[in-house]
Amino acid sequence: MKNTLTNTELTIVNGDVTIDQFNLNNKIETIFGLLDNELKHNEELQNKVATEVVKDLVVKRETLSYKKSKINFDKELSQFLKQQNSQKIASVYKDGIVGYTTHLKNTNKTFFNITVSDVDEYITILMSKYSPRTTRLVIRSLSTFYRFLMFRHPDVFTVNVFYKRKLPKDIDTLPKDFLTDTDLKIIKQEFRRLKRDGILTMINLVTKYGWRIGLFQHLRINKNNNTWTSVSKGEQKQGTLTKTEVKNIIDSNLLNTTVSTLQTTFKKYCKKLYSKNIISCCPSVHDLRRYCIQKEVTLNGGLEFLKTSQKYHDSPLTTLSYIRTTIRNR
Repeated sequence: MKNTLTNTELTIVNGDVTIDQFNLNNKIETIFGLLDNELKHNEELQNKVATEVVKDLVVKRETLSYKKSKINFDKELSQFLKQQNSQKIASVYKDGIVGYTTHLKNTNKTFFNITVSDVDEYITILMSKYSPRTTRLVIRSLSTFYRFLMFRHPDVFTVNVFYKRKLPKDIDTLPKDFLTDTDLKIIKQEFRRLKRDGILTMINLVTKYGWRIGLFQHLRINKNNNTWTSVSKGEQKQGTLTKTEVKNIIDSNLLNTTVSTLQTTFKKYCKKLYSKNIISCCPSVHDLRRYCIQKEVTLNGGLEFLKTSQKYHDSPLTTLSYIRTTIRNR
């Protein structure tokens, strides 16, 4: 018997099985994704591949299937939505995920067995109905949810099939709000005058570390060693702050301030400053993150760009999109 499985880790030649040294979870998924049906119904094939290696994989596969049966999808989705920054984001994500689960039911699939080809097919369907921006938003919601599932069940969800899929180009219809150093100085002065210490602390942390605003929702501080932990876009984050930063976070009651309050308050007062021509733009909290990225890239120079990019994004192309206009002289 000669049976070679193209583009997999498994090759069966005359009953001998060889498996390359890839990640074990990937081996399990790849091998049994192709051989499940044959192994269920073909006794001859069962006997021929019953080496110790494959026996071990069969046992692990059975364990994996058992763990899948223990996952309550509705509860996972509910928990994921609770972690979002605002009710608006949670609603958008829910619409995208529920829409895709409906599509999966119509095609007799589930989140457990979708492939990259299935995702690409769905992107084509979305593009025929919606704008590029909406299509990207739906896929982003699915990718973020899948990362959440991978974090919670790494032995079941081993690969994010939504990651780095080819998406339609998202064209901005409005100009970006690029802060200047002077803008930032005036904004800080305004919140200092208003005695809004929580907002001021948030501004300092975002512009220093480039944090996403969602990180504040699950921020936890260890005052004993000045370390912090949180979740941002479904991924676990951690780091160390200065003693002064920890003190400011605690004293300003920042940990008990909702992300929605931080966003709306910051935007409200920036809009007032902009309407009076005191600052050059009307930034959101996310524009503070862009400011941080821009400034660090400017200071580090081109040779350090990749290293800098890795701190903020999965892809350097994303970082480039943050700085694609002319960087202001500082």
